[in-house]
Amino acid sequence: MNCKPKEYFWTEKYRPSNINDLIIPEDHKRKFETVLQTGELDGYVFSGEPGLGKTSCAKALCEMLDLEYIIINGSEKSSRGIAGISEIIDYGSTCSINGKYKVVIIDEGEKLTHDAQDALKNVEEELKSNLRIIITTNDFNKIDDALMSRLVHIDFNMDEKQKKEIMKPLMSRIYDIFDNEGITYNKNNKKLIKYVVDIIKHRSDIRHIIKSLSLIAKENNMSIPDDYEFPVEIVTYENITKILNSDYKEIARYADTCDPNSVFSFIGKNVLKFSNDINVIRRLMNATVGHERDHLTKINKLNNMIAYFLNIKEILK
Repeated sequence: MNCKPKEYFWTEKYRPSNINDLIIPEDHKRKFETVLQTGELDGYVFSGEPGLGKTSCAKALCEMLDLEYIIINGSEKSSRGIAGISEIIDYGSTCSINGKYKVVIIDEGEKLTHDAQDALKNVEEELKSNLRIIITTNDFNKIDDALMSRLVHIDFNMDEKQKKEIMKPLMSRIYDIFDNEGITYNKNNKKLIKYVVDIIKHRSDIRHIIKSLSLIAKENNMSIPDDYEFPVEIVTYENITKILNSDYKEIARYADTCDPNSVFSFIGKNVLKFSNDINVIRRLMNATVGHERDHLTKINKLNNMIAYFLNIKEILK
């Protein structure tokens, strides 16, 4: 596959620019190959967990069809309201250089306000001859029903069969990256294979796997040692309690690699197990607090979670 030599991070350097290079189930590829054959792109909602290739797929379709496109981040304050929709209208109201219709890719579309989504529905109708809209979202339930009904929904989440299907091409992609980067590794490294399999089984976050392996390789002199102990990232009650009973270094290591939202969600679903020891929750939240870019938001989330669990504990008494 082609790579972008100037990019430092593997996730961007090796972001697929071709549908055939995407690590997605074959039935999805067949749908997109039909689009490429006809040359006609519908409006879409691509939903699924983070790191499954939703945005990469949207960009690849545009580039392979030679369509002009822009990407708008729905989580940005300037884009998630009516002002963001005005930008889309301005963009879609002008002709592209090659005379084809344009495309707007809206990342994290679930972050758009209700008013913005309502307005986008009208934009999709009125500018359809000159504009296509692709929304990527981690939670399609937060996309307005009226807007959803106007777009083709493709769920990128994978069932167990599909997860098994992508394992061989995923490991092949990882080895290709290692070879291209000059990483010393062993294809028979069972710990490496298990690490990848566990993440796909529980989180399916391919982007996270590539990013984590790049950091691990750089920390180990451009190698993946056979005896390397991969970080515990799978969120289970046993793993969380094991980590929290370890030393600070191990807690920090877990916090650097885990997905905080998965941790929060897991505790929420297993509150009865944690209700007898609020210190367990406090330590866990503190461990993950540095993982998010916006520390203030994370600290507020931490305080709210602790308050929530304290209230639950009182109710359970």
